[in-house]
Amino acid sequence: MYVRTQGKLMAVGSGDDDAHEADTERDETSRQEPRAPTLNGHHGVGLADLQKKIADERAALAARSAPPAGQPTPARGMGVGFRMATDFTSAIAVGGLVGWGFDQWLNTTPWAFIICFLLGFCAAILNVVRLAQSQQNSQRGSEIAKSTVAQSTAPGGEGSS
Repeated sequence: MYVRTQGKLMAVGSGDDDAHEADTERDETSRQEPRAPTLNGHHGVGLADLQKKIADERAALAARSAPPAGQPTPARGMGVGFRMATDFTSAIAVGGLVGWGFDQWLNTTPWAFIICFLLGFCAAILNVVRLAQSQQNSQRGSEIAKSTVAQSTAPGGEGSS
């Protein structure tokens, strides 16, 4: 019987049946079409096949990880939330600092601070409401644009002839 090690046939036992089987194996393998060598010189999967598999897997991964069309991403929502929080706190802080400055300059402690702090609070509320309305309008506008595109590309829609 013969065993293939490191690409060579080696005899392991004795007997005519084993030698005949090894000759048959050797003849069958020599009739097969040779494969193209890979980067390291061994026969097997070619470089083009490997690159195709990698490209297919990357495309499948991108398709699985992409958010559905029309859905806002969580990162965008977090960004808007952080902007609202920053606008709110900065407007109140600026109002308070301006009021404290007026109190120091005019010697009217604590009235200028209280009035400017309340004005800063009102400005903060107004900024957050405006930002929320603009986000809602932009989302509504993108939904309208998508529905218009879907209607124009649908059979029998405006875009068909």
